[in-house]
Amino acid sequence: MGYYNAPTHFVLTNKRSLMSLTNKTELASLITDIQAIAENKLSPQETHQLAAFFPIYFEETEHADLRRFSSLDLFGAAMAHFEFARKRLPGVQKARIYNPDFERDGWQSTHSVIEIVADDMPFLIDSIAMLLSRHNINLHLLVHPVLSVARNEQGELLSVKRTEDRHLPLESFIHVQIDRVSDAAMLHTLEAELNRIIADIRLVVSDEPRMREQLVVISKDLAKLKGARADEAREAVAFLHWMADNHFLFMGYCDYDLVEREGKDSLRIVKDSGLGILRHQGDKEYSTSFEQLPQSLRELAHQPQLIILNKSQTRSTIHRSAYIDFVGIKRLNDKGEVIGERRYLGLYTARTYHASPKDIPILRNKVMSVIHNCDFVDDSYKAKTLSFVLESYPRDELFEIPAEVLGPIAEGIVSLQERPRVRLFVRTDRYHRYVSCLVYVPRDSFSTEVRLKIEQVLLHAFNGSAAEFSVQIGDGMLARVHYIIRTQSAKLPTFRDSEIEAEIARVVRGWLEELHQLLVEAHGEEVGNALFKRYKGAFPVAYRDDFAARNALLDIQHRKRFRPTFR
Repeated sequence: MGYYNAPTHFVLTNKRSLMSLTNKTELASLITDIQAIAENKLSPQETHQLAAFFPIYFEETEHADLRRFSSLDLFGAAMAHFEFARKRLPGVQKARIYNPDFERDGWQSTHSVIEIVADDMPFLIDSIAMLLSRHNINLHLLVHPVLSVARNEQGELLSVKRTEDRHLPLESFIHVQIDRVSDAAMLHTLEAELNRIIADIRLVVSDEPRMREQLVVISKDLAKLKGARADEAREAVAFLHWMADNHFLFMGYCDYDLVEREGKDSLRIVKDSGLGILRHQGDKEYSTSFEQLPQSLRELAHQPQLIILNKSQTRSTIHRSAYIDFVGIKRLNDKGEVIGERRYLGLYTARTYHASPKDIPILRNKVMSVIHNCDFVDDSYKAKTLSFVLESYPRDELFEIPAEVLGPIAEGIVSLQERPRVRLFVRTDRYHRYVSCLVYVPRDSFSTEVRLKIEQVLLHAFNGSAAEFSVQIGDGMLARVHYIIRTQSAKLPTFRDSEIEAEIARVVRGWLEELHQLLVEAHGEEVGNALFKRYKGAFPVAYRDDFAARNALLDIQHRKRFRPTFR
C-alpha cells in the first residue's frame, strides 16, 4: 500500500504543517503529524522503531524549505530513505537518484530525488552541490542528518540515535530533491557520477593519514641534502610542514621513477605507491599527463629544482570546483641528478588565501627577492605600493610564477598606480596548458560587456579553448581581471604582449574614445581635441554599428579638406 493512502483526517493535519516553521515548537508539531501518519500506516512495531527516527531526521533541515512540503510528503520521503538504509555493510556506500513513483515507491514527488547512506565523511554536501551545478540542476530540499547507527554483522539496521551516542558508528543520511530529470540515461549518468564522487571522497579520507606519513618520510629525505642544496632543502621542508598544518587538503599521492621510454622521458608509476584519488589508476604504468607532453617539455623534469608548484589539468569534483593543485618533489641520486618525482594532488585551504605570502615558505623567498631587486627606498610610496601589490597578488598565481617573472610584473603594476591606464601582464604556464593574463582597466571604463570583449581578444590571441576569470575592484582607480586562457595545444601561437594590450585598450575605450585617440594621433593634441569636440555627436548609433572609428576619421579628414580654415 502506498504511503499516500491516508484517511481524511490527515488532510486536515497537513494544513498545520504548512504553517511557518519558525521555531522548534512548530517543528515538533510537524513531527507529531508525521508520527500520527506513521501510526495509521505502519504496524505498532515499525511505529515504535521509527519513533526516534523522524525527530532527528528533520531537526536540522531548513524550516523555510520544510514549510513547502506537506507532512504526508515528508513522511513518504523519510520512509523511503529509511527503507533504503535498512541494510548496508560498513565501508560500502549506497546512493541512488530516482523519480519517486506512488505505485513503486509508496510516495511521489514533483522532483527527482537523491538518497545517500554512507559512513559520515567531510565534503559530501559541497561535492553534491558541485555535481548539480555542473549539470545546471537546482536543489529544492536538503535533509542531512548525521546519525549514530547500530547494525548487525549482516549490515541490517537495528537502531538510530543522535550523535551524542559516540559508541556507535556515524552515518550520513542525505536526501536531496532536485529539478526533475525524466531522461533515464541522464539519471543513470548522474548516479554514476555521484557514486564516483563518494568513492573518491572515501579514498581521500581513508588515505589521508598515509599521505601525511609519506610527507614525513619526504621531509627526512630532503633534510639529508647538504652543500649548495641545503638552503633550498630547508625551505622545501618548511613548505611541506606548512602544507601539513591545515593549509592543504590532501587528495592524492603517487611516486614516479624518471625513465627513458622509446627515446623519450617518461614518469613510471612506482607500484602500489598511489594513495587517495591516485590509488587506482587503472592499468596505467606511466603518468598519462606527462606522456601527453612533447619531449621538449618533458625535459623540464630533469631540472633540479626541488619543489614544483603548479595546477593540474583536472578540476576537482570534491569540496571546491577548482583545478587541482599539484606539488611535485624531486627525487635525486647521490650525484644530484633527478631520478624521480613524488607528487601530491589537492587543494590549498581557505587559510592559505587569507595568510600573508611573507608567512608562507617558498612564497616568502619570492616576495623578498622581488622587493630586494626593485630596490625602492624603504617606507617610500613605491615601496608601500609594491608591498600591497605582492600581498594582493592572485594567490594561486603567486605559487606558480617564478621570481624572475614576478619582479617585472610587480614593478609594472606599481607604475600603474601613478598613471592608471589599460595594461596587460602575461605569464605562460611551464607546460603551455594555459596562459595567465592580468588585465588592468580604468575602473570607470570597466563593465561586464568590457570584460567579455577582453576575453574574446585573449582567446583569439592565444588560440584559447576556454577562459576563466576573477575580478578585483578596490578603492583605487583600476579594476583588475585575472584571466586563465586554456590553450588547445602544447605549442602556443607567436604573440606580442604590446599588440594584445593595444587591442584590449581599443575595446576598452569604446568607439568614441577610439575616434578621439585617432584624431589626436593624426592631427596633434590641440587640433585633435578640437575636431573631436566638433564631430563627436555627428555619428549616429547606426553609423557606429556599421563602421569602425577609423572610417569616421577618414570622413572627418575628407570634410576638412573643403574648409580652407579650421575654426
